[in-house]
Amino acid sequence: MDALVLLRSHAYNAHVSKAFGALRSFSRQSEVMLLLDVTNGDISSDVPTLKFSGERLRRIGLELYPAGQWAWFAGDYALYCAFLDRPEHSHYVMIDYDTKVNFSIDDFLGRIGSADWDLVGPYAGFERADWMWSAAGRYWFSRVAGCFFPIVVVSRRLLLRCLEHRLAHARAVPIEAAAREEFLRQRWMNCEAFVPSVALAEGYRMADIQQFVPGWSYSYMRDVDVLHWEMPQLATVPCAHPVFLKEDLPEQISKRLRNLPQGELREWVVKRAGELRGSDSALWEAVQAANPELRDVRRA
Repeated sequence: MDALVLLRSHAYNAHVSKAFGALRSFSRQSEVMLLLDVTNGDISSDVPTLKFSGERLRRIGLELYPAGQWAWFAGDYALYCAFLDRPEHSHYVMIDYDTKVNFSIDDFLGRIGSADWDLVGPYAGFERADWMWSAAGRYWFSRVAGCFFPIVVVSRRLLLRCLEHRLAHARAVPIEAAAREEFLRQRWMNCEAFVPSVALAEGYRMADIQQFVPGWSYSYMRDVDVLHWEMPQLATVPCAHPVFLKEDLPEQISKRLRNLPQGELREWVVKRAGELRGSDSALWEAVQAANPELRDVRRA
């Protein structure tokens, strides 16, 4: 397998530099590059880098929806630019900058390559009618599949087919402003439904990542914005997401809480943040200073 391993980010800072170095240590046989969003202006880095931007994608013919959030909503877009710059690879591995891997990427890709899989990711291939992205997908596909996108492996042949579908979907968008907005709101597909649905419709082979990573666990994938890079609990976890530098965690928790309404997910974030009280008192104090509402959280 000739794979290009990509760390996707919208910035280059101490966190991304640390994540890149760690990723390269787990991938000795494949080329590792930063895949950097420069939509809002060029960004310099001191590591091998490919870049993507909204303007470039618009010129290709892709629809940038939702405005200002398309890079998050359509994670596959970054891969199209990577392919155009480096079309020679058979597979493209994309890992988000806030995803910490703790397993050999080389061994992982060797297992995938031995059976020539086209899509590998967390939960790849699941089908649920009540999933938040399924309704939009039913307009385009008779069956809607899903996966999670913090780490994915996509073959070149599937990636090209996904690009063809995205371009065809973009051509179907109405021109009139109100109709256009309504069409996109109801029918534009998130990458986590779009890529596996293309694979399912076109007969490409996809598999859940746990088939290839010994000891894979989803437990830490559910811990929302309360993980930091140095946590000893992550030493034996194959993959954790999202993870930040320790010094950045208080502000990341604050940012998350500002955007979360009252409900189960907010309660989960508060509970997980509260667990820091017993494991790292200095960090807990910093978290409380940035998030006064957590001062009354009891010890977990």
